[in-house]
Amino acid sequence: MGQFLWDGLGWTGEQIIAGLEAVGYAAAEVGQFLWDGLGWTGEQIIAGLEAVGYAAAEVGQFLWDGLGWTGEQIIAGLEAVGYAAAEVGQFLWDGLGWTGEQILAGLEAVGYAVEDITDWLSDALSWGAEQIANALNTVLSWTEDAIGTILDGLGYTTDFIEDLLGDIFGTIICTELYRQGYLTDEIYAADVQFGQDIDRNLPLVRKGYQFLAAPIVGMMQESKAFTEAVYFFAEPWAEEMAHRTGVLEEDNFWGSLIMFVGVPLCFVVGIFVTLGYTSIALLLLLIGIIYAYKKGYLQDMARRVVYNNL
Repeated sequence: MGQFLWDGLGWTGEQIIAGLEAVGYAAAEVGQFLWDGLGWTGEQIIAGLEAVGYAAAEVGQFLWDGLGWTGEQIIAGLEAVGYAAAEVGQFLWDGLGWTGEQILAGLEAVGYAVEDITDWLSDALSWGAEQIANALNTVLSWTEDAIGTILDGLGYTTDFIEDLLGDIFGTIICTELYRQGYLTDEIYAADVQFGQDIDRNLPLVRKGYQFLAAPIVGMMQESKAFTEAVYFFAEPWAEEMAHRTGVLEEDNFWGSLIMFVGVPLCFVVGIFVTLGYTSIALLLLLIGIIYAYKKGYLQDMARRVVYNNL
């Protein structure tokens, strides 16, 4: 049919596509004709099929079966002509059997908005907040604040988001070490549990730790040598956390020492972060006034003022 329209009637490729689609020809049939009969490229075929309304799933399946394109090539091709993230994601899920994490990474890599991808994961795959947050953290290495923005856009409350991200990022240095392959599943799971305990019982410690750890994690993601240096100190710390949660039988002396110093330090930093610099300044001023009063400095100053004005 297509060859006759081309040779016999002099139709253009675009006219042939529209005509074949109008009478019910499948995308695979039309695409194969354009490839074999007219010598069109894959990119030309995608654009032509999309222009007359063929679904992303049909086009994607033809590219996979007929042209042997990889999933990554298909995603890039479909994105280039304007197929929505939801359509492409559904094809990858139904047609190629990709996991949600693979789809997230693949769609984000070619420029689809993460908000659109997570909307689809939530609606089509029924992913909850925890699954989305964990995927954004482990697959895309997103920060706590960025993930919080996505969850806020999905309609979750601020309190829920803070609690969830507190659980996930309660041990962010260990999370980055685990992502880079330095910690075993067993040790990392124990560290996460310890971080969750800290978050519930000592939230100021957790807040101070996150404030101090955030720039460290950023440098770990940029430098393998820096990660090695962090691991030198973090390994005993991680093992001590695993001991305190019952995963390891023996304690770690250096890990205990790091906790002995680190927990109070994080607590103090957590206070500063929570109150803010203005509140801290006012608090220090109030403490200074009370101290001066107890030492009698204020009384002496008042007497001098009165005496000098007599």
